[in-house]
Amino acid sequence: MTDDFYTETVDFIEVFKFVRSTDEAVEAWAHTLDQLIADTPKSELFYILLDVRGDEVTFSAAAREQSKRVFSKHQKRKGYIAMLFEWRTSPYFARLFFSTMGKLGFKLNYFHQEDTAYSWLRQMYAENE
Repeated sequence: MTDDFYTETVDFIEVFKFVRSTDEAVEAWAHTLDQLIADTPKSELFYILLDVRGDEVTFSAAAREQSKRVFSKHQKRKGYIAMLFEWRTSPYFARLFFSTMGKLGFKLNYFHQEDTAYSWLRQMYAENE
């Protein structure tokens, strides 16, 4: 793992947090996310918070490439991913990028407030239990 990226578990939510979006951090994130989804039984849903806030976090070419690779690989899997951004305009650009991937089996939602992102994931969990 790298100092620029880490994971933690909050209740049932797997949190992926970037400090800086270095190529090494992006690679670590992609590997960890890929492994988490692959290890989740297909009969179970996953709940992920992807926190990409921070002045040194960007949607770099490496991040776009790895996102496309991992999300396409697991396109038919079921679960929920809350993407947490620093700026209000960032979700707009993320929606545009992910719309090019076609229909995903998991639900992506975009936030700029941490408490709202957690609330949405908790609501989805409660609705599916």
